[in-house]
Amino acid sequence: MTFLKKVKPTKRYLITKQRALKKHWRGLPKEEKTELRRLVKILATSLLALVVVYYIGINLLTNVGSFWAVLRGRSGEFFQKDTIAPPPPYLSPLPLYTNKEKTKIGGYAEAGSEVTLFVNDVETGKTVAEKGGQFTFPAVPLKEEENQITAIAKDGAGNVSLKSSVLKIIFDDTPPKLTVNKPKEEQQFSGENNKIRVSGKTETGVIVKVNGLQATVLADGSFTFVMLATQEGEVKLDITATDRAGNETKKEITVIYSAQ
Repeated sequence: MTFLKKVKPTKRYLITKQRALKKHWRGLPKEEKTELRRLVKILATSLLALVVVYYIGINLLTNVGSFWAVLRGRSGEFFQKDTIAPPPPYLSPLPLYTNKEKTKIGGYAEAGSEVTLFVNDVETGKTVAEKGGQFTFPAVPLKEEENQITAIAKDGAGNVSLKSSVLKIIFDDTPPKLTVNKPKEEQQFSGENNKIRVSGKTETGVIVKVNGLQATVLADGSFTFVMLATQEGEVKLDITATDRAGNETKKEITVIYSAQ
């Protein structure tokens, strides 16, 4: 089998070919030369326009694609529906007992969310959390005895949080009972018997003080206290019972002490 070998044109061949083309060009009529020049210009202009359109088109399509993706929510949060609920509000701790009919309740929630407060599952108010998330209900009415307080938060998209942890507070404005059994009013003490024993009964969990000093209170509410009479004459005993809500009951007893 015989293979044809590709022969590279020689320099002499190329020069001869170029001369032939020039001779042919000079032999063309003037009208054909003008038409050829115009055709070359059109081809060059078209090629340049295609290059420009190609690069501009690629960039334009890229930008349009990105913009469309944004509109559809693929590359950003624009026009994307918020379906995530805010976290439950946090309620700041309160004393377990109070003797006030209204109390201030505060806490934190997602900034800008609407906070709804409930007392014993009954809605009692709404407010909006500030930029820092803080919210306040300045005067929340309480029911007698135990109050269970909760809250929820709703964001601008309408998503509602779970309920907060339960905050308990007991409203009690009744003063505690206080009975003083000993000593009796104007009871007399004399000689070395200068120990004045105070005893009586109150309610469970109550603090009893005699002249500002705390007495011993047992689980059943009975209390005892011993004080020394240091001067002759009248000795005043100020007995105060204070419950966990801050309610007080006071009694004053006067006894007489003589050193002889």
